[in-house]
Amino acid sequence: MRYFGVFILYICSILPTVVVAQEVSIKAKAPKLVKTYKPFEFSIIIENAEEVDFPEMPSLKGLKVVAGPMQSTSMSFINGEKSSTKSLRYQLLATEAMNINVPSLFIVFENEEYITDPFTIVVEEGTTIDDEYNQNEEQLESLRDMNSFFGDFFNQQNPQREIKKKHKRKITHL
Repeated sequence: MRYFGVFILYICSILPTVVVAQEVSIKAKAPKLVKTYKPFEFSIIIENAEEVDFPEMPSLKGLKVVAGPMQSTSMSFINGEKSSTKSLRYQLLATEAMNINVPSLFIVFENEEYITDPFTIVVEEGTTIDDEYNQNEEQLESLRDMNSFFGDFFNQQNPQREIKKKHKRKITHL
């Protein structure tokens, strides 16, 4: 029993017993410039306050939620210091060109308020799905034209190619 007490004392002296908390923060992230009809990610990130709930997603006129919310959490201990990160992500889609003002978001942790800076997302006119489809069709048609031109060109340059195709035999196994 005496050795067990010495063993416990030894283990306690080796392991770090003090965990130092990191600084608490909240961030809102999104691209500063987006195109209409191109999805982009809007994230709310809380660091070192895992017990805190996420603030509500602000109402952003002119944006549609395509996917989300998607939540992830990570925690690590490095040299006895604990750090954690929680993130909430949304995939958003702008349907018209405009400037979108994202207001400040805030959390309260241990009687202190943490606030994000407001920022603006500039939405420029992009292409619609129909425009992209038509553009892809045009590119596909030009590739077909090139393929037919080069196919004819190579067939004229190499008449043996046609001969080889005609003289292939089918091999059957008995």
